[in-house]
Amino acid sequence: SALEAKDITLGAILDGDSQLTSPDFRANEHFTQILFNFMGRLKRNKDSKLFVQLKGKELFDFSILKGNDYARFAKQELEFRKEFFYPPYTKLIKLVIIAKTKKDLDNYTKIIKDSIETAYSSCMQVQGPMRSGRQQDKSFEQYLLIKTKDESRLKGFLKTLNENKNFKKI
Repeated sequence: SALEAKDITLGAILDGDSQLTSPDFRANEHFTQILFNFMGRLKRNKDSKLFVQLKGKELFDFSILKGNDYARFAKQELEFRKEFFYPPYTKLIKLVIIAKTKKDLDNYTKIIKDSIETAYSSCMQVQGPMRSGRQQDKSFEQYLLIKTKDESRLKGFLKTLNENKNFKKI
């Protein structure tokens, strides 16, 4: 890998905004890992520099990087995840729905989402639907994200869904 070379003195991360503004809740963690890894490689040479291009300076706390304080970053990240109900404080399930027609896909997705929002609203949150990045020639695909702290209710819901003959023919 290029980062293994001992004589690297200059590094650049271009368009960091694209990583930090990703809808993935782990985006900040991934970006931070890249920066710490890069900095670790560059520290082999005293005169090395790392440039990071961001449009929004508020998107990242560079004092964590300058102070080499990954523990502080981890603490902040865990606080964020707790506040917004993300792992490790909850279970996060990506439920992929596939159908032969777009109409069926939208109908099945609505049925599933509505059932979560009515029967399971006290213990589950649902986000979506989101179109899947990959589409097949003969089928349509999208997904829902389900967040819950009650794993047994989630398993019960998924079991009920799996036993529903209307959904098995998809």
